[in-house]
Amino acid sequence: MHEQLVLEVSLFITLIILVCTGFVFLNNKNDGVLQRVLKLTSALLGCFFLMSGLAKFFEPFHNQFLQQIVYSGLAYPAAVNFVRHYGELLAGGLFIGFLCCERRVSEVVGNYILFVASGVATLVLSIDVYIHVVPQVPAELLPLHCKPPLLPLSVLSLVMINIFVYVNTRVMLLNQSSISAST
Repeated sequence: MHEQLVLEVSLFITLIILVCTGFVFLNNKNDGVLQRVLKLTSALLGCFFLMSGLAKFFEPFHNQFLQQIVYSGLAYPAAVNFVRHYGELLAGGLFIGFLCCERRVSEVVGNYILFVASGVATLVLSIDVYIHVVPQVPAELLPLHCKPPLLPLSVLSLVMINIFVYVNTRVMLLNQSSISAST
């Protein structure tokens, strides 16, 4: 179990390094504070979901997450595992895609990308929160061996912050364009 904690901590450190590196390269001096927060949270979410989804292809994570689902008593464990695993990959890819292509696609496409990524992430995180609170799932199977759902709820709050910042950024852009159109 000690090796697993070392693996998990090293994944989190790699995540932070990737996000910081990506943020430095994608940072635009013309961006406002909200736009920078949006880029940072999207990068963090994208890297987090991609890394956790990819980690499930390898041991000990693959077996550990299957055991979580079995111990939780969720119906159709194979389907839940599929949704959870590929949902993380899809959400991570969409968050990164939104981050990289936000200014290159229309606003409608950007809206769909971000909201689908957020919806899939919310579904996956809801499953994770449920698994954390089920008493039959031992803490040794959970990330960082933490029984309270601190990690899934923290990531879920980051998803909500990302949506809130995105909506506020769009409202500010609409207000600016209506003011300049009226003058």
